[in-house]
Amino acid sequence: MEAKDSTGNWRPIEEPYVYMCGNGVGTIILPPTEVVLSFVPITNGNYLTQLRLVFGNNHSAPYVGYINYRQFERPFDQRGNFKEEFLREMQERKATKRK
Repeated sequence: MEAKDSTGNWRPIEEPYVYMCGNGVGTIILPPTEVVLSFVPITNGNYLTQLRLVFGNNHSAPYVGYINYRQFERPFDQRGNFKEEFLREMQERKATKRK
């Protein structure tokens, strides 16, 4: 998923999933005039923007939706671990849900 940021640039808001088994599932060949049907999450937040789905070099038509602007930030560090501030936020959300 990509969304337009406050400067009008398309930026990813999700980490791409990487298949580790090497079976080529990540490759999509989309002939002319063909379409891909997919489910996408309904995002929410306080930032109204345009969103689109990206498959390789193919982009869906933009649509309007809300996101949390922080979705533009990567939640993981260089080693693939959650950054401390994201871990803290997740723990706070869990604690709030338990109350």
